[in-house]
Amino acid sequence: MSEHNNNDVWPQVERRKKMADGVNVTLEDVWELLKEVNDRLSVLEHRYGYVSSAFVQNDLGKPDYDGHRRAHLQQIRTAEAMEGYKQEGTKGVIKAVIGFIVGVFSLGIVEWIRTGGVK
Repeated sequence: MSEHNNNDVWPQVERRKKMADGVNVTLEDVWELLKEVNDRLSVLEHRYGYVSSAFVQNDLGKPDYDGHRRAHLQQIRTAEAMEGYKQEGTKGVIKAVIGFIVGVFSLGIVEWIRTGGVK
């Protein structure tokens, strides 16, 4: 199987124009064009098989494109929920640390006042 690029297109267009005008159309020209179409079809079938293999199979054994899309949407929702949990968890930790620091300072101030402050 050969890969075709855009440079291969223009000679084919010229050949098709020639065939459409009925000028010098031979069976060999038709055969060559048929072989080129077959090669391109083989490339497309190979690419389709490669792309289709990226998808899970549905209950009919076919690629489940819609299920793939739904799975991505579910992953996005899950990621957004996890981000919310992370933010809430971070806020809780920060509040706990600040509470601890305030508590330690409060105890220190109470002790300082009880012992008479600066002497």
